[in-house]
Amino acid sequence: MQKIKSWRVEIICVLLLLLCIFFGTKISPSISDVKLIQKDSESAESLPISEEVGDNQNFQVSMHYSPGIFSKAIWKITPDDCLNKIKVGTQIFYTDTIPGHCNYVNGFSISSADFLREKQEEETDLTFFLKNNGGPGGISIALQSASVFFFGYLTITFFIFGVLLFCLLHRFKIPTPFAFAIVIATLLHGIYALNTPHTVRAHDVEGHVNYIKYVAEELKIPADNDCWTCYQPPVYYTAMAPIWTIANFSHIDSTKAIQWASVILSFLLMTFGFVCFRSFLTGKILWAATLLWLFCPIGFLIAPRIGNDQFFFAAHALTLMGVMLYANNKSSKFLLLAAISCWISFWSKSTGSVTVAIWCIGFVVGYVTRDSWKMKKSEYAAIIIMLFLFAGMILRLFFGKEIVGNAESLHSGLAISAAPINLLVFDVLDFLKTTYTSAWNDEGGRQFFINYMAKTSLFGEFTLTRTPFGIWCATLLNLSAFVLAIYAFVGFWKHKFSKATLILTAQGILFFAAMAFLRIKIPYACSSDFRYVMPMLLSFIPFVSMGIFKENSSTKWKNLGVAMTIIFCASSVLLMLSL
Repeated sequence: MQKIKSWRVEIICVLLLLLCIFFGTKISPSISDVKLIQKDSESAESLPISEEVGDNQNFQVSMHYSPGIFSKAIWKITPDDCLNKIKVGTQIFYTDTIPGHCNYVNGFSISSADFLREKQEEETDLTFFLKNNGGPGGISIALQSASVFFFGYLTITFFIFGVLLFCLLHRFKIPTPFAFAIVIATLLHGIYALNTPHTVRAHDVEGHVNYIKYVAEELKIPADNDCWTCYQPPVYYTAMAPIWTIANFSHIDSTKAIQWASVILSFLLMTFGFVCFRSFLTGKILWAATLLWLFCPIGFLIAPRIGNDQFFFAAHALTLMGVMLYANNKSSKFLLLAAISCWISFWSKSTGSVTVAIWCIGFVVGYVTRDSWKMKKSEYAAIIIMLFLFAGMILRLFFGKEIVGNAESLHSGLAISAAPINLLVFDVLDFLKTTYTSAWNDEGGRQFFINYMAKTSLFGEFTLTRTPFGIWCATLLNLSAFVLAIYAFVGFWKHKFSKATLILTAQGILFFAAMAFLRIKIPYACSSDFRYVMPMLLSFIPFVSMGIFKENSSTKWKNLGVAMTIIFCASSVLLMLSL
């Protein structure tokens, strides 16, 4: 009972948060009774829908719409492939003149007042008339209330969520100023997620959604060819399946629920990364590294993404944190924690092979440098877990599992050169002059491995915005990142090697080598994008802060580094919240 009382603030916050979520489901616009209607069949479905539909075939999706208390809503509709009209009760609303009605990537947004008209405050039945131009057919719909009262509801919910996170961080002895910074960064990620549909700035997302949906509905792991991403390891998808099921049962947008699970993973990733830094950095050096880590633009981009990347990042960061604490003569239980998270990491994404190597390096560094070589029970347990993992890796190789299971199906437009000059040259002018990069054209440096890796570490392979304000923010990010890279080189060159920097350097080299290997083996732009860069920031950022505050440096040198850090973080936040 005493232990329960000690957690009473957190328990109250959880209960209030659940109450807010329940209240939100009752007052917000909602969709239910979704059905897919084809020529000779009708089946109950859940949004988003992505099913096998004949090429050039017309089909319909019907549903029941409830406006809730906050009847004014923005509909984000993504048809696959074309939405021609919507039947509202007995009235027809034609959409074939709306830009985006045939855009299966970004879709279009429309106010409930524009097509529901006098029925926007009534419960009504809707039927969407679509045409499939090839491949799977379906539709994705996200509702967002436009009421000022709903904004107040969100503000209260975010405040309770922030208090809960702060209490948890404080309980695990994260210093108050840093805990506050982590909470602010998480809430900013949440605001970005709130305004980012799951199909925006995402690739192959429907494959990931279908994988989760299959596990949730069929209660089994699909075969590799059952969906585009079904070759992926299953841990992430089995972990998300219960969230999908609960969301559907509660009439909550299932894809939005998975996005919020990704925001929680983002919080864990930022926390684990901070603990890694705190294990060997102090003072101003720790503050500079923490701010760069918490407010980097790529952190915003991955926060709401549906896919196994975020799950892998969090598990990898936990493994890195565990081995760094173990190597710094902390409890051997951290090695056991790292072994468990290493297992999760590998069975979440094939890139987890690097995580396994980091665990081995951390174990060796921590074990051989300590005074006594007598093994403890937790170390034996960690080694046993890793032996089972090694056996699984061998079996995976034995059964011929490819690193990228759909490599043979990649579009020829993504093909790039893997010549030595493309791998070794860094085009500085192109990096500074071109704002964004793309996996589909050479502008922005996709042909040059280092250029593409550096640019996607900031913006992914997306053109985020072309507004003047957005271009200014992105340009400042490019410039400040380039200057900070110089500080990182100086910091690496001048710093005194320690067990922590040895592990981080090994991690950076391994991820760089893994990306170079993929670039050569599978010469497509998507083989070296930001999904593989994110963990490298844990190796790169500490050297930036050490370079800024290196010994015997001038005041001007430090002030410039601090100014670049502030510009980088501020530009990142302003750019992401403007999208």
